[in-house]
Amino acid sequence: MTINYRKGYGIAMWQAVPTGRTVIAGKTLPTGSHWCTWWQAVTPTGRVLYNLGGNQWIEQQYVK
Repeated sequence: MTINYRKGYGIAMWQAVPTGRTVIAGKTLPTGSHWCTWWQAVTPTGRVLYNLGGNQWIEQQYVK
């Protein structure tokens, strides 16, 4: 997949925690960079999430 966000910016990665999620400090993925995913998850509200390995997640809305 390719990160699809505003040119010159990137998206934050986050990790799942028992109370929800938290941003991983210092970890961003630049727009236009390419990544492979390990898993896909769907939240109870229907949001699709991708796991990039370990406990590192991004939301579907930021990829193409």
